[in-house]
Amino acid sequence: MPVSALHALAERLGILPEYVDQTGREIRITADKSRVAIIAAMGFDASSEERAAYALALLDARETARTLLPVRVIVHGSDFSLPVRGATLTLERGGDWREVVGALRVATPALWERLDATERARFVRHVRPWWDVHRHRAAPATANAIQKMLASGDLSVRAARILGYRSVASEVEVTIRPRGASAAGRVHVDRVINCTGPSSDVRRVGDPLLESLLARRLIRPDPLGLGLETAADGALLDAGSQPSRVLSLVGPLLKAGFWEATAVPELRQHAARLAERLLP
Repeated sequence: MPVSALHALAERLGILPEYVDQTGREIRITADKSRVAIIAAMGFDASSEERAAYALALLDARETARTLLPVRVIVHGSDFSLPVRGATLTLERGGDWREVVGALRVATPALWERLDATERARFVRHVRPWWDVHRHRAAPATANAIQKMLASGDLSVRAARILGYRSVASEVEVTIRPRGASAAGRVHVDRVINCTGPSSDVRRVGDPLLESLLARRLIRPDPLGLGLETAADGALLDAGSQPSRVLSLVGPLLKAGFWEATAVPELRQHAARLAERLLP
């Protein structure tokens, strides 16, 4: 029996027919609509056999085994350097800037560790928006939809800082200061939607567990609100900077110490490190 284009595309993209979720349950993907949804999240349209076949053809047309040259990351003004092995082609040799940014993920924790408190604060204040846009990019389907909305005028983008907002009749009045301007302005909108992602400042999220740990001085937030401070082995530091014997951390709140702590490759490494310590 021939394999359908949908199933072939799912296999090509690494979508397994079964997996174990975070609670330890074995989950089987049996419904085609589940495969279609996962494939759509990866930026491909598989809503029909014809479109799944077209997506497969696009993948086949891509260069998938390009040899990548090594890159060395050097901190300006210091003797610190870090090799990024098999990472990217240089732009002069026809490489893609996305590959360059993606390759930095293996070097980022060491680079972040080298920054002092002032440099980290400067990065978060001035560079973080640019880093996030270029490092964490939208799926192609999402990016195409946004471009169409921009072209049609249904969506407009303003670079500004939100100073505050309040309800006015049936609208929301938002006070903003446009980039490069000294004076503030106001815009009226129907809805305000925060698309910046979950907050990592544990002092403000209002989680009962975190609030309890904070009140008991068992954890220490980092000063930039990126997460929680830990020892090198992942043990949480208390308010007195002492590593806990029972509390360890894996997850995005490790961003305070590693910066790269939100994607599966990094989380896998952190989980493996903790498992090795707990299960020698």
